[in-house]
Amino acid sequence: MPTSEQLGENVAVVIKKHDCVVLPYHGVIVAGRDMWDAYAKLEVMEQAAEICCLVESMGGEKPLATKHVEDIMTLRSAWGLSVPDEKANTTC
Repeated sequence: MPTSEQLGENVAVVIKKHDCVVLPYHGVIVAGRDMWDAYAKLEVMEQAAEICCLVESMGGEKPLATKHVEDIMTLRSAWGLSVPDEKANTTC
C-alpha cells in the first residue's frame, strides 16, 4: 500500500491508544517520552515479534487451561501487578 493521507489519519487514531504501530510494507512507528523510551519499547516489540514467529513455526498458539490462567492471575495479584485489559489485542 503506498503512503497516503488516509494512512496518516489511521495512524493518528491508533497511536493515541498504542505506543507501537506496525505498518505492513512500511515499518514501525513507536511513541515514547524520549528517544530512549521509544527505543526500549521497540526492543520489547521486536522480542515479542520473534516469539510470535517461533510460536507460529511450532504450529501456532495453544490456549492455557482455565486453571492455569486463574493461577497466573492469582500470582499477579499477590505480586501487586494489575490485571491486563481483556480487550487488549494479544494475538500474534
